[in-house]
Amino acid sequence: MGKCKLRSVKSIQAQSVQDRKAEADRLIKQGNQLFQVSRYREALQALEQSLQIYRGIKDLKCEGNSLNDLGNVYNSIGQYQKAIDFFQQSLAIYKQVGDRNGEGNSLGNLGDSYNYLGQYQKAIDFFQQALEINKQVGDAMVKEIRSII
Repeated sequence: MGKCKLRSVKSIQAQSVQDRKAEADRLIKQGNQLFQVSRYREALQALEQSLQIYRGIKDLKCEGNSLNDLGNVYNSIGQYQKAIDFFQQSLAIYKQVGDRNGEGNSLGNLGDSYNYLGQYQKAIDFFQQALEINKQVGDAMVKEIRSII
């Protein structure tokens, strides 16, 4: 294959990935809007579609976001174990990509799920981990803001 043709193919592939990411971004936004108005079934559909696209284009951070959002919906409809499964997956991804805010969020959500299940010690453990990360992230943000001012 010639160099020009190879560049053209790569350009088309890159555009396709951008288009798919834009569609996934639209779906995750739509899913969260539906969640906010308690249209849970529709929210799940949109979020599951976004998850599949993010996985297909190998966008780990956004995959973690979709997983976390799915967990929030399942928490809201009382399917706590399913929510826990999604939160654990999102936590693993956030750790992998080094997203401390995401880790703290997932840990707090795991705490919520275990609290709803009446497993209070597990809930406390997750809340404490979330609090520690949020303190670290918050301290880093305060230092960064001070350095700017």
